[in-house]
Amino acid sequence: RVVLRWRAQMSHRGSFMGVEPTGKSVAVSGVTILRYAKGKIVQGWDHWDQLGLLAQIGGVPAEFAPAHAAA
Repeated sequence: RVVLRWRAQMSHRGSFMGVEPTGKSVAVSGVTILRYAKGKIVQGWDHWDQLGLLAQIGGVPAEFAPAHAAA
């Protein structure tokens, strides 16, 4: 197995979970776990901060936003 901890920075240019594009610069982080067999990926799992991303683009009220995602 391989475990990756990652962070990505991007611009909100497309609709995401019902929130229309804002053009805001956003950052999101997560963890990906990959299982290999015979040199190929055979399973994968992702966990990433969707609530934090929604908070950054105004998709959740400020009182529900995680502290690390304050806009």
